[in-house]
Amino acid sequence: MKNERNKKMKIREYMKMAKRGFLGIEEFDAIRKQPGFYPPVLGDKQEKEPTENQLRMKLVIKQTLNTKAVSGDMFALETEVAISNESASNLGTQLCVTSRPDTNFIWLPADIWDGCDFEIDEKNLAGKCCFVGLFLSPNTGISGYEILLPPDNDCKRWRVLPRFFLPHDNIEKCEDHDQVPYNKWVRDGFITATEGKEVDQAAIKKKLREDATLYNMQKIVYDRWTDDGIPQRFMSEVIPPEKFISFGLGFASMSAPSKKLKKLLLEKKLSHGGNPVLKWMAGNVAIEMDVSENIKPSMKYSKGNICGIIMLLMALAQARPGGQ
Repeated sequence: MKNERNKKMKIREYMKMAKRGFLGIEEFDAIRKQPGFYPPVLGDKQEKEPTENQLRMKLVIKQTLNTKAVSGDMFALETEVAISNESASNLGTQLCVTSRPDTNFIWLPADIWDGCDFEIDEKNLAGKCCFVGLFLSPNTGISGYEILLPPDNDCKRWRVLPRFFLPHDNIEKCEDHDQVPYNKWVRDGFITATEGKEVDQAAIKKKLREDATLYNMQKIVYDRWTDDGIPQRFMSEVIPPEKFISFGLGFASMSAPSKKLKKLLLEKKLSHGGNPVLKWMAGNVAIEMDVSENIKPSMKYSKGNICGIIMLLMALAQARPGGQ
């Protein structure tokens, strides 16, 4: 009895190590094969045989290199949708959310993102309530804002309208660095090229003011660490300073909107209109997770620019259905 109790205590410790990413999947899988042992990732807390779907899920995770075990409640919905959509080949990487993420995994896979490529007719959105996420690049990269319109009587989905800006003199340099077609995106109207090498805040303010006359902007959310002077510089006769909300990009602020965004995408309750710049950024996102399973996009570990997703999450954090 004592040996059995010691064995179970040791197994629990292995489970904790695997959950926090301190134990590789190969080592964890070898331990898991001990009789009577099934971790939460394969089934419930009872020592029962795993179901067929749970076995399929285990196989996917085993085939994914560098994947760590995480708790089952974190990915119940993702697993169900991924299996039903036959996108299990990427399931393991979707679930790999650790304190130091694997930069090869894709948090927002293309098949899930493309599933929300619904047409958006901006002409029919005039006067509607919206929330804005504003991001100013600290260097010479992409800046801009995104308009997020909550569901209403005319549309049951959230709608995203990106506004990206890039200094004209940096386009070639950014294109070489990021290996994406910035020039084409500028020609197609997905990015506005501004004069010079620096972020043109005046051009962004002008466009924001134009949109403020078209839409009923409830709040304009910005990163509090980027610039504290945004309300004073971007306010106008149509955008009073009280509409500006400073926002942190840490776990406490970003976890809830990050989980909500993933859920909206999985349930196809968001429309992004197929914007190629935003799609590229979505594919760049790497996720960090703390010990309490709060998550946030990682600017440090993401494989490319993710400011469009940051803007979307800031707006989503403050947005309410019906624009309240």
